[in-house]
Amino acid sequence: MDFRWVVTGTPIHNKAQDFFSLMKFLQLRPFDDPKVWNHWIGMKFVPAANRERLHIIGKAMVLRRTKEDVKKSGGNMVSIPDKLVEDVELEMHLSERAIYDHLEEFAKQQFKNFLKAQADRKNTLQGAAYTYEAGKAKRGKKGAVGQPEAYQYSHMFALLTRLRQASVLPFLMRTMLDDAEEDDDLSYDALNDPINAKNPVLDHLYKSSKIRAVSRIVTLLYSYLGI
Repeated sequence: MDFRWVVTGTPIHNKAQDFFSLMKFLQLRPFDDPKVWNHWIGMKFVPAANRERLHIIGKAMVLRRTKEDVKKSGGNMVSIPDKLVEDVELEMHLSERAIYDHLEEFAKQQFKNFLKAQADRKNTLQGAAYTYEAGKAKRGKKGAVGQPEAYQYSHMFALLTRLRQASVLPFLMRTMLDDAEEDDDLSYDALNDPINAKNPVLDHLYKSSKIRAVSRIVTLLYSYLGI
């Protein structure tokens, strides 16, 4: 008999499709069929009605054991040291902070727009519920009002990802820039337009405050261990 195992720390890293790839490898029928998975769970986005199904599949397939579980079952925990978490507070360089603050203000405005769109959508649907004809007219041919909810949520998560990138290594944000616009616009204002290809902080050679701090800590650790 053949056995298949998957070892992962993040079954779902970005979207539900990540989990489907595991089901595909494990050959967990019928959920290894992309059409079945997309119908009952979802690929890029998991609707609220499908989340419980995903949790059930996860509980049935994922073998997860904490240190306490191992200890209760009689396992030897002596060889496994306790996890030590130490918070190291850092100050961003002013040029990095300018990028982060600029992006944060943009994200706040987008989130306000998102909440307003959600409220408007709810009010529209409530108003359209009074008559069939009014509802049909406001929903349109596809039966939706405004942008798909999945798209709006993914847009918000993308902005959060950009903020994390800005705090770790600003160069990761360069994909936000459009090459065509870079070529046409020769201006660069570090204060009002910090997210610009001409900003040296977005260069791949730039070492952010966090990267420099990690390098210092690793160097000290190597020195302490005599490596």
